[in-house]
Amino acid sequence: LITDALISQDSIPFFYDYLQSGGMSAGVFKDCMRMNSFEILKNYLESDSENSISMIQEWFRVCDLSEMRSEHIELINANYVVVEECYDALPTDKQHFLTSELKYETLDRSNFNMLRPVVQNGCYVLNIKNIHIVVEIKCAKEDISLLADAEEMRMSIQLGLIDGTWSNILKYFNESEKNEDPTLLRFVSDNIKNIYKDESCRGVEYKELFLSLLGCQSFPDDEYELICYANTFPVTVTPEVLDFDEKKVLALIKNGAFEYDLKTLKSMNAKSPHYAAEYVYYHKERLEEIIKSGLMINK
Repeated sequence: LITDALISQDSIPFFYDYLQSGGMSAGVFKDCMRMNSFEILKNYLESDSENSISMIQEWFRVCDLSEMRSEHIELINANYVVVEECYDALPTDKQHFLTSELKYETLDRSNFNMLRPVVQNGCYVLNIKNIHIVVEIKCAKEDISLLADAEEMRMSIQLGLIDGTWSNILKYFNESEKNEDPTLLRFVSDNIKNIYKDESCRGVEYKELFLSLLGCQSFPDDEYELICYANTFPVTVTPEVLDFDEKKVLALIKNGAFEYDLKTLKSMNAKSPHYAAEYVYYHKERLEEIIKSGLMINK
């Protein structure tokens, strides 16, 4: 009979007063709750009674964590906003459980005592609302590597939550297994005009990133030229590279991506006199050597 009454939302004020007055001991409440703990918790979570939070706190205090079933977990995961109201009043073991063993559907900023460990322990479903909070709590706007994995990085970039720095571009490139995915290319496109003169990208750790970007022909010509400007690493001249769109090949030449080599000049001369002429102009300090080689630039 008591258990049936506990399931009724109308009974919440009565049982709250009963518990407060000592009419029902916590032990009796616990015994009753164990008979139908899921329905009782569901009742309290759905109630708009002013005493419902206190009763939920009591439910968590007396619940046996070892008896938690998947239906309990799903119910708690779907009610983060209510749970965070109860959090500060709960014993340590229950707080630890709530911030380490669950995957909340929708986070909220009302209780940072709960929110911080929830985020740090990855206790959330990855979705648009949650990733905004995760980036904020982890201070990942300036350092994308503070996010959990490539999936979180990808979503945060797509939503414009991450600073478009060379450092963040490189970290995403490395985390995404160095693939030229659409998110990486868009991240570069959206920011290259602001960062192409930034010299922080000149360390050797950026070499693989730049060679990958320069091998991608999908960039508009103006963006590709800015990537060439930022690049300081030599590009190997191959037939495939010389088959790039003309403006991209010229951007590579004019920005010094091709180191001087007579064999390279001959390859360019065979492909296009224009390429050869621009290559000679860029390496004009080698003009005497080129003349002595007897190489004639095609017309």
